[in-house]
Amino acid sequence: GAPRAVPPAGSTTLERFGERVVVADADRDRLWVFDAGSLDLQRAIDLPSGSVPSRMALGDDGLLRVVLQRSGALATVDLEAGEVLREDPVCAGPRGVASWGESTLVACAEGELVQIDSDEAQVSLSHAAVWTDRSATPPVGRFVEHMRQSLNRIGEI
Repeated sequence: GAPRAVPPAGSTTLERFGERVVVADADRDRLWVFDAGSLDLQRAIDLPSGSVPSRMALGDDGLLRVVLQRSGALATVDLEAGEVLREDPVCAGPRGVASWGESTLVACAEGELVQIDSDEAQVSLSHAAVWTDRSATPPVGRFVEHMRQSLNRIGEI
């Protein structure tokens, strides 16, 4: 088989998606895609310089959503083609991401939950306050309840 490659050391996020392992390399603005069984490197995907990729979520459509922390954007990546399909601005401090169906939610450091719905490359953003007291991170139970309420307000549950 192909020689094994070791992802670079530094600020990385690692996720397994089925038969793939994807490493978001924030130091090099790159995604490393490995075969989950053999750990052979399948490809490297360059992201915009200085974008600082972090959290990732695989959508039902097979496309990977990647939080670009410094860019304040969400990248949509086709892992098969090895290319970034688009970047959507979301907020100044994107931190987390979840994706299902045609919807993607991004949690922002500012206390917002941003929803992106995709339909023929059209993007609409919906903002909902996740919590109002931004001086401290809310306890997990309270945070989950606020997220549920926010999702209800934007019509996803």
